[in-house]
Amino acid sequence: MIRRFARILLVPLFLLALPAAASAQTPAQTPDGPSAPVVRLSDTLLDAMQNADQLGFDGRVDLLGPVLTDTFAFDQMARLVLGPEDFDGLDAATRARYVDAFTAMSIAVFAGRFDGYSGQQFQYGGEQEIRPGQVLVTTVLSAPERRSVNIEYLMRQFSGEWRVLDVFLDRRVSEVARQRSEFAAVYHRSGIEGLITEIEANTARQREGS
Repeated sequence: MIRRFARILLVPLFLLALPAAASAQTPAQTPDGPSAPVVRLSDTLLDAMQNADQLGFDGRVDLLGPVLTDTFAFDQMARLVLGPEDFDGLDAATRARYVDAFTAMSIAVFAGRFDGYSGQQFQYGGEQEIRPGQVLVTTVLSAPERRSVNIEYLMRQFSGEWRVLDVFLDRRVSEVARQRSEFAAVYHRSGIEGLITEIEANTARQREGS
């Protein structure tokens, strides 16, 4: 499972590369602070893995969907992945279809990948303010006799609620930078309708592969 974690986090989450020098300040964890959504997400992912067979793909979608939509700023991520100028240039109906397809694909990826349990555990690693209004929340995914993976969530407040805007694995560049490149190729070749079609096809492939 851990060796597949880079593929698990294909959820589009691009904003910026991790700054070379981050503040050493570590804000205290609070029930409604930046760590709270990450802790809830980690607990739910563990639940999905431990009960994967009983839940099945659709059950994992039902379990993970509400938590993922509460945790990730999918609309903002969709905008950043497509590019703010292109996103803002879409009419409202097309923009909504794109965001909906994007969100459904993201949930399907999680449901398709967190499909079994072999002793994995999430450990909370703390908070670090990297710039005003942005906090990096670190967790560690570990499993017996396997290399641990550091997972860092870039958090930002939207309407007073902390949401994930980017993810870094082992302090490498954002996973979604690669996803953004892939989306751009489809978008420039086939336009927004082609991109939506490809996203919906990816969602279907997650179901078929589960």
